[in-house]
Amino acid sequence: MKRNDMAFQLHSFYDLSRYLFLKIEYTYNLEVEKYNITLPQLRVLWILGCFPGISQDRIAKIGCWTPPTVSDIIKILFQKNLIYREETSNKKTHTLKLTSLGEEKILETKIKKDSNIALLKLLNNFSYEELDLLFHTFKFAIITEDNK
Repeated sequence: MKRNDMAFQLHSFYDLSRYLFLKIEYTYNLEVEKYNITLPQLRVLWILGCFPGISQDRIAKIGCWTPPTVSDIIKILFQKNLIYREETSNKKTHTLKLTSLGEEKILETKIKKDSNIALLKLLNNFSYEELDLLFHTFKFAIITEDNK
């Protein structure tokens, strides 16, 4: 394959990957909104579920958001009683944690086998080996990008 052809293929791969991601994101967001929560709000809940007590700056880094965006999302999650602040011994700092309602929201929005989500439809078109190859390809691209 010529270098120009390879560059075109790589660009096409990027375009198709981006489109696929946006399609998955869009359909999953429609599914999640049925539970009175947005996908970014749910992602913050997932992050807090995985890393209880994590800082807002760290949430922003993991979620690829700006700190003000995370602050806005957190305000909404407080209003919905999905998270709470726990004071630390320092008294000037606090940790964010899920309420039981927040934990329930995560379970309630979990993808079900009969969901109409593009990602689940996509999985039926690949073998385990093909998915593994895609996974490792994307993982390599992410690791390479982070080491720049």
